[in-house]
Amino acid sequence: MIVTGGGYSDMGWRQGSKKFFLPVRAMSRKFRGLFVSLLRKAYLTGGIAFAEDEFDTLLDTVMGQEWVVYCKNPFKGSEGVYRYLGNYTHRTAITNSRLVEVTAERTTFTYKDYKDKGRQKILVLDNGEFIRRFLLHVPPCGFTRIRHYGIYASANKKTKLAMCMVMTKTKKRVPEKETMEETVLRLYKVNLSVCPECGGLLSSSFLPPALPP
Repeated sequence: MIVTGGGYSDMGWRQGSKKFFLPVRAMSRKFRGLFVSLLRKAYLTGGIAFAEDEFDTLLDTVMGQEWVVYCKNPFKGSEGVYRYLGNYTHRTAITNSRLVEVTAERTTFTYKDYKDKGRQKILVLDNGEFIRRFLLHVPPCGFTRIRHYGIYASANKKTKLAMCMVMTKTKKRVPEKETMEETVLRLYKVNLSVCPECGGLLSSSFLPPALPP
């Protein structure tokens, strides 16, 4: 979730405090209370099955501990937001460049072991397990990767968002047109101007024609 650091009112745009606007400890306790409340509701309506004494013990345990809610300060500008979110919302679970070998039984691919200083390692999985892990990244039916709300909601883009941009004197950015080669490099990390066999530069005459607009 991304929340704006301010909002509009009859007096114009009201900028949030330089200090972060949400106390993390209070946020953690609020989340804990809401989660446990929904858990109790599910138990009372038969959504989950527990022995009564076990369920009460569980609630006492979780309410007696501090919960951790990860909350970080704002990014420095919108570019940082797009760059951060783009790694999760506009990329597949695994790129083709990470695939080392695929056979009828197994899939071999590279991964970064962050427990070992981010070193790149090789992992071999049975195809069934590989597909299972891949499908964990597919949102369930009815869920979307991105939801827009508040001033960014579709119904507010031409009204409230436009008004906020006027208040903050924000210029509407016109995206620069990019070539097909630049698009492929950005999305798939494949440089079409470099030969995949020898690594030498390819002549433009060997590149596929540009896609029509």
